[in-house]
Amino acid sequence: MYERWGSGTDPRHSVSLAKEYVERLIGSIRRECTDHLLVFNAEHLRRILAKYATYCNEVRTHVSLGKDAPCGRPVERFGHIVAYQVLGGLHHRYARI
Repeated sequence: MYERWGSGTDPRHSVSLAKEYVERLIGSIRRECTDHLLVFNAEHLRRILAKYATYCNEVRTHVSLGKDAPCGRPVERFGHIVAYQVLGGLHHRYARI
């Protein structure tokens, strides 16, 4: 019956799987970002989400990636550690200078 979908599986299964990923993403955004900030309008929300997406992809470590960020970065071994604020101090990016 589901051969027209190509995989021979129920397409409702893939929809429910996608729904689980989206719910987890929205929950992470709420817990780590928007629950701690005041959002004034839609444009402000877009800027916040863009900065949060950049933080998650370039700075935030992920256990599934061996505690690395999705956009790889070089290991900094020497220098003093400095914290840079992200999203007004809600999160921080640490670097060596």
